[in-house]
Order: sequence, then C-alpha cells, then structure tokens
Amino acid sequence: TGGTGMVGRKIVEHLVAEGYDVRVLTRKVLTDKPKLSYIVGDLSDREVLSRFLDGADLVFHCAAELRDVSMMRSTNVNATEALIEACRVVPVKYFCFVSSAGVIGLTTTLVVDETTSCNPQNEYEITKAAAELLVAKNKPGATTVILRPTNVVDNDKPGTFLMVKEGGWLNRFKVFIKGGECAHLVHSQDVAAAATFFIGHEFCEPECFFVSRDDDPLNTVAGIWNTYRMARSGGTEKSVRYLPHWLPRYMRKIFGRNSNSGLVIYSSEKLLGFGFKFIYGIRSMAQELVVRNG
Repeated sequence: TGGTGMVGRKIVEHLVAEGYDVRVLTRKVLTDKPKLSYIVGDLSDREVLSRFLDGADLVFHCAAELRDVSMMRSTNVNATEALIEACRVVPVKYFCFVSSAGVIGLTTTLVVDETTSCNPQNEYEITKAAAELLVAKNKPGATTVILRPTNVVDNDKPGTFLMVKEGGWLNRFKVFIKGGECAHLVHSQDVAAAATFFIGHEFCEPECFFVSRDDDPLNTVAGIWNTYRMARSGGTEKSVRYLPHWLPRYMRKIFGRNSNSGLVIYSSEKLLGFGFKFIYGIRSMAQELVVRNG
C-alpha cells in the first residue's frame, strides 16, 4: 500500500530489481509493467483487500494521510486495522508498517530511541501512534517490523534543501534563526532499504526501529544550508552564521507553541545494531541534488 508514494516507490523498485512479483494497491488507474501490477481500490473494501493480498508473501504498508485531518483516522487507523485483519487469512511471512518518528510527539528526552514514551500532539501523530498499537497488538501473523522514519526527503521532495536551493533573504533569515536545530532529514532510499532489510528475519514479537540520520553532524538547518552551497560553489561559499539553538524554541514558546528542543535526535542505534548500513548522509544528499539541478 502507498506504493506510488515517496518511500513506497523505492520499495517497489527494490523488490522488482530483486525479482519479486509486486502488486500495488492504488486509487489511480495505472498500466501494469513486467513484475509489477496494480489493483485499483480502497483499503476499506474487503473484496479489494482479498484480491490485493491473494498469495502474498510480503506486505509493506506505506499508505498514510498526511494533510487532510478529516481523513487521518479512517486512512491511518481504520485502514491499517482492515489490512491486518485481511492478512490473517493469507500466509504472509513478513509485514512492514511504515510509521513516523512523529509518534513521539513532545519529549524532554534529548536522545530518543524505541524505549522513549510516546506523547503525540496533533492528529497525524495521534493516528500513526494508534496504528502502531494496532500492528503491535494484533500481530498480522508474520514477522512484523514497524519503522519510524524522521523527515523523509529525495530529489523530488528535498525538504529543507528546497529552502537552500531557493535562497533569498527570507530563507537566509530562517537559517539565521533556526540554524542550530536538527533538521532530522533521512533519504527515502534509506527508508526503503530498511523496509526490505528484515526480509528473512524472524521475530517472535513485532520490532520497532527508528530510521534516522540524526547522527550526522551536518543534519542541522545551517549544516544543510552550508553543505549544499559549498557543493554548488565548489567549496568557495562561506558558512552561514546563526543564533544559539535554544532561542528558536524560546521564541516559539512566547507565541504559545510547545515544541521539542532543537537538540533532540532520534537514534538509529537499534537498526544499526542489526547490521543495517545507511546509503545517504547530508553531504551525499547535497551532492546528488547539485548534480541533478546543475
């Protein structure tokens, strides 16, 4: 599910390259390709789910509603529950649910890991946390993995890098204000790699993993600005200056917005402990964007 989205597309590409027959559930009418077929329908339709899961060995649940608050409960929670129930009658060997680091919500912990308590705040965070609980509690009858990626980016949706590409005094001012805060970027290719990494593993209970490059010291707003501009200029660009990391949070608090410290990082130590290796850091993300955009 969600096989046409930013992470889902990368998972599909990897599986097809590995020789799997891949089936994608979508609301759009798309043309089948070798090793890749599409089923048009909705996750709430039991007949569609039955056709979608028929004979499936591996299930990747990437579908989510990120923008329309009115649709988040039905898409992020109810659809996840329907998919889990449908999986019970299929001999699925592996179930991967792509959640979000956002389920942590507000925290006083500076290094967040899988043992950190969740305190979700907005509807997206609340519904993704509820979906996680459904997956963990009901167990789809297969090796089950829950992934919590941070801010996912790629060349088409570069996130904070877009601010640097656009430049201008307003974006430079934003960097001056927020430069010391962690940007939490992770590449979609790495999230997809983590999703397929555990195929063949056997877990007695669902396992949860953060997928984050917050360990990269360049993964700050200013670090991203400087890295991209240095890559584009061939190393001649001067580093941007910025305010102390605590000031943006203090300013948000004045305006009534509770937020985490800009120094909070989401740890991927558990994922790395299983032998996973990331493909992208901030420097390689910047270099790829520069090559693509000239």
